[in-house]
Amino acid sequence: MEYKCVDAGSRRCPCVLMEAGQCYMCTMSRTGKCGCGAEWEGACPYTEYVFNGLKTDGLLRPFRARVSEIVCYSEQLKVVRLAVPAGFAQRCRVPGSYVLVESLGCIIRGYKGLYHTDYTNYVRTDGAKQGGRIAILGGAGPMGIGSVELALGYAGVKQVIVTDLSQERLDFAAQKCSPEKAAQLGIDLRYVNTSGVEDPTKLLLEISEGGFDDVFVMVPVAALFTMAEAICREDGCINFFAGPTVHDLPGSLNLYRVHYDGIHVVGTAGSIPEDMTDIIKLIEEKKINPGALVSHILGLNAVSDTLFAMEKPSGAKKVCYNELDLPLIAIADLPELGKTDPMYKVLAQIVERNDGLWCGEAEEYLLAHAPRL
Repeated sequence: MEYKCVDAGSRRCPCVLMEAGQCYMCTMSRTGKCGCGAEWEGACPYTEYVFNGLKTDGLLRPFRARVSEIVCYSEQLKVVRLAVPAGFAQRCRVPGSYVLVESLGCIIRGYKGLYHTDYTNYVRTDGAKQGGRIAILGGAGPMGIGSVELALGYAGVKQVIVTDLSQERLDFAAQKCSPEKAAQLGIDLRYVNTSGVEDPTKLLLEISEGGFDDVFVMVPVAALFTMAEAICREDGCINFFAGPTVHDLPGSLNLYRVHYDGIHVVGTAGSIPEDMTDIIKLIEEKKINPGALVSHILGLNAVSDTLFAMEKPSGAKKVCYNELDLPLIAIADLPELGKTDPMYKVLAQIVERNDGLWCGEAEEYLLAHAPRL
């Protein structure tokens, strides 16, 4: 597998991935053996790393900048303008290695946190149960969509059930990760609205033919956690993935099932460099598509309005292109915008060819043709 990093040879190289032994391009950092060979050209990041005392601290040296202006939009949002050297300002306009892997890295860490036990010999196996069934409760948001992507392209399960209380959100998620796409992979993917269901636990048990092997809880609600335990089959694993905003959130669990059915609970948060590497491999192998998480694009001037609009969340991930002069634009609105703007018309055509998802080709066209700040 060949890796390319846009920061290689720049002032941002080497980075913390070198310290972690996870540099995408340097086999010396990962294996202790240099694999560059005769085709190597340019600066060697590992050499810089060694000469800096096996650390990356200090390679990018801090400096003091004068605050020239502070604009206060609200108690929650302030914009600080700094007076910096012209060279630094120019470098800040150049995109670095910004990729949609951080959130997916957190999700794959959640999958790695799942485990199952063979009770004939008490051997534990990490990950979702192969060929098993998984439920993603409250999973029609951005992280839920990412969980579905990884369920289809990584986890090795045969059934994925996603629940939510909003049909609009479920429809949006189904557009990003469709049951038809899952069926081509031999996976049964369903989106279930439980808002009007008298007994959602009974319904989910029927759909799963007796229960799920793994359950993600994507919303920090105690009742959802209790439901997760009730829909688990023996040796079922629950990942309470949602991060509560309060420090005291009690929930109930049937301790009889913990003892006799082997139901177990984990909680994962964040990721490590290894997870980022795994996500990039999955993207390169086209097993997952990070474009499924993107619902909007915007430029730097639209950030404040976008933040304020989050009081009523809509869509999924919103990608900001700092150097562009763009309003907040929904990917779904590109065809309509294209009726009056040729740039959006081309973007809509590119997205349509990519199954309605934002992609590298669309990004390249946008960066080449959109107005700049």
